Amino acid sequence: MAEREQLAMEDCSGLHAPSRRQDPETATAAGDAERAIRAMQSRPRLQEAIRAAVSGNIETYRSNGLLNRVINDRGRAVGSLIALYLHFSAWPGGKGGLTIGRFQALCADVKICSPGRARALLMLMRFAGYLAPEPAASDRRQRRLVPTEHLIEVHRRRWKQQFEAMALVMPEGHAALDIHGRPEFLAAFVRHLGASYIAGFRVVDYAPDLARLVESNAGLLVISSLFLAAADGPAAPGGTVVPVSISALSATFSIARAHARKLLADAAAAGLVRRTDRNDAVVVLPRLIRTMSDFYAALFALLAHCADAAAAEIGSVPQSARLGRAQGSASPPPDDPVTWPRRCQTWKPTPLALASRDGESAASG
Repeated sequence: MAEREQLAMEDCSGLHAPSRRQDPETATAAGDAERAIRAMQSRPRLQEAIRAAVSGNIETYRSNGLLNRVINDRGRAVGSLIALYLHFSAWPGGKGGLTIGRFQALCADVKICSPGRARALLMLMRFAGYLAPEPAASDRRQRRLVPTEHLIEVHRRRWKQQFEAMALVMPEGHAALDIHGRPEFLAAFVRHLGASYIAGFRVVDYAPDLARLVESNAGLLVISSLFLAAADGPAAPGGTVVPVSISALSATFSIARAHARKLLADAAAAGLVRRTDRNDAVVVLPRLIRTMSDFYAALFALLAHCADAAAAEIGSVPQSARLGRAQGSASPPPDDPVTWPRRCQTWKPTPLALASRDGESAASG
């Protein structure tokens, strides 16, 4: 198990989704996202909501040790979402669902990780009790896996915490809280959240200074802890001095001390913090506060969009703003979960992100 776990614990995040042509549908969906995020950034209680969300994330991490070793960076977190997405995209009667082959193919398609690492991640999740073989499978040749109730409940609690934070600044948070416990809502919400990711939408595109940190084990958690410490202290134009202990970061987030030092160095290189002459303090710069605001504004807008779409799909339409989404009748799970996100009405990459990726592709070619 040690060798398999080591493979799965390697960073399997990495590249963004492939560049895609900016067609009119993509431009429209990207415009919807931009407007929603700008509106979110203007909410007067946004900082309060962000602090609530960050505190909830850290507390959830501390209370779920083993799961955090499985999905404690962006790559493995997205891998967990993809597993749920494939499961909830299965049609009644046995078509589709989560299999090793489908999971490997989709992880490779959206550049989360290689097929070998995708398989290792599934093995680790099975070992941890978060996935299990499908009981009484209708087609034994498929060897489908299903998420256990423990995995589903952990994600449900995480999203509930996000909805509670969102409720401080927007009615969609209240609407999602009202129905978040319904199994059909969770299934539809996962489908829309997964679809947005597969279509190319990335929250980190709106906070590029965090790009390197979110790819690292516990990177977002460490930077979030610094954000909280600064938010709780007196504001200063040149930044806020906050105490930092490498030993405490190592113990709190189950990372090596050398890795904790590297995360702080990466944050300093991104202009988010400034090192001091003291070894037990850093200066949290205003840029970090703005970056976290951008990140969570995009995240809240995405979650609201997906919750709103899921509510409409199951026939429980909230009386709130639609974030630009046209409403339709309830729909069954997608017949092809790989291509469906690119055909359905979901958020796509922003024009700026598309241009950036096209440039990167040309440069790398």
